[in-house]
Amino acid sequence: MKFSSFSIAAALFVVTAKAQSSEDDRGCISQVEEGKDYFPNKAIPKNATLFTIDYFDTYKVVENLATNSSFVLYQCGSEPPTDAVTKFTPQVIEIPVRNVGVEQTVTIPFLDTLGELDEIAIFMTDIQYVSSPCFLDRINDGDVLVAADLEGQTDLVSQAEGGNQDLQSLLQDMVAFVGPFSTTPFANPVPVSEYLETTNAAIYEWMLFYAAFFNKEDVGNQAVMAAADRYECVAENAARVQADFPEKPVVLWGSYSSYCGGWNFAKCPNFYCEIAEACSTELLFDDPNAGSLELCGGYIFKTLEEFIEFGKDADYWFYDNDNALDTIVEFGDELQSIKAFSNKQVFDYQGAGPNKWYEERFGSYYDLVQDYCGIVGTTRELQGQGWFRNVFTEPVGDGGTCTENGGNSLLPYNFECEPSEFDPIQEGTTTSGARSNVWSSLLVVTLSAWLVACTTM
Repeated sequence: MKFSSFSIAAALFVVTAKAQSSEDDRGCISQVEEGKDYFPNKAIPKNATLFTIDYFDTYKVVENLATNSSFVLYQCGSEPPTDAVTKFTPQVIEIPVRNVGVEQTVTIPFLDTLGELDEIAIFMTDIQYVSSPCFLDRINDGDVLVAADLEGQTDLVSQAEGGNQDLQSLLQDMVAFVGPFSTTPFANPVPVSEYLETTNAAIYEWMLFYAAFFNKEDVGNQAVMAAADRYECVAENAARVQADFPEKPVVLWGSYSSYCGGWNFAKCPNFYCEIAEACSTELLFDDPNAGSLELCGGYIFKTLEEFIEFGKDADYWFYDNDNALDTIVEFGDELQSIKAFSNKQVFDYQGAGPNKWYEERFGSYYDLVQDYCGIVGTTRELQGQGWFRNVFTEPVGDGGTCTENGGNSLLPYNFECEPSEFDPIQEGTTTSGARSNVWSSLLVVTLSAWLVACTTM
């Protein structure tokens, strides 16, 4: 198993020292007062359907319904409850948790938003897949123990069993947020199943699942409400602008799988179907079985001819893979039959680097929808670095640098919607260019619409 340049002993020293210094600020109960509610800030998911949180005086019951997992979370300083009622055999965990393990990069932005990025003590995945500049800084500073690959997890156990008592103690006490099918050496694995939810808002509400373990429900609730407001704001913008268009922009979502040898295509419901609707576009989607190629263990793909016929009328093509340039070289002549391709309106997800899409798109879906809407011309473009980039005119982006506040600043909470005048032609969203609106020729008059615009205060 490979670790970062610092030693296990050094990493364990950092973790142990931080745990001791932070013990006083955990809000531990010195003496339990009967009838007192020790969790005044409660999280109640409104969209997520695959987890629940129930509150009692000194403990919570959190359940992942997708993995049949129950967690009894009791406040430090109190006794673990003996009468907690759960659907499944529970793990009993003292909270707020400290020094956690993380297996998936998708967890990083959720903990970042909660202000708990510094509590990640062990990361179980290769750091080449990490996008967060702040988390990478922590790794480079030696604050995180890193296993280079999942196959190496058993080495942690073997080292602990071989006499490394500090490591053994750390693994036994540590809570680790893991994937639903993970096998880890941690005594308290907490499977997370956000990806099984069917809407962007429901996925984002897993913020509250994480928050329950840190007693950060107040922060989680703020983030969930702010994200929903911002998403609705963008959708309102798009509906107002698109109402004056002669017709909805037509969008193709799909890509070529060089590994399987077929063409992926949009299937609804899915997160991109919801975004397409929010941005008032017509998404080209098909039945999951509407392809003549069965490849890679039974997945259905379209042939090149089928894909071109399927997407030929698209104004925009969102290419959901990282091999767009190779695809252009191999199939460029044939793809000229797709309007979006011939007009150079093809966008992949590497505008903020190759990894951010997989790590953060669920944790900042409100920016994702604005970037999509800005490209198709139904709202203002996302300011700063976008998720999508035009594969013909824009280079692959990067993950940026850590902000002075020590976090990615994924979501500014202090915004509101105000009336604003938006002219797509003057704003540049209907003229030719890197992010043009390909049907500008259909607009014969300047469109000026009073709409709701998301602005930060």
